Amino acid sequence: MIYKDQLYRSKITKNNTGMVADSLLKLQKKIDVENTKQLITLMNSKCYQKCGINDSVPYFLIFTHSPREFKNQIFPIIKNELKKGKLPVLQYDFVMWHLNGRIKAPFKIEINDK
Repeated sequence: MIYKDQLYRSKITKNNTGMVADSLLKLQKKIDVENTKQLITLMNSKCYQKCGINDSVPYFLIFTHSPREFKNQIFPIIKNELKKGKLPVLQYDFVMWHLNGRIKAPFKIEINDK
């Protein structure tokens, strides 16, 4: 799932403009929809609720690329994960920032040249 999350996203660069970038973005958006559907199904499953998920699937990254149309399905999942202590606050905030339109980031990135 995480491989597909970055499949075309990693190929969209400043060198790919116009139709190439648009085509790659369309392909990536289709993958984002499928990843989101699969992850929602997995996290709502009885198996997941009983056993959890291992750290090799950073689900917050998948949800950070999810279309906002899934917000109402994603929100209760990540809220529950936050309550259980399985999702750090910053990751929760990052997903919510994305789902709410990426307005005013809940974090600040500083570059340390030292």
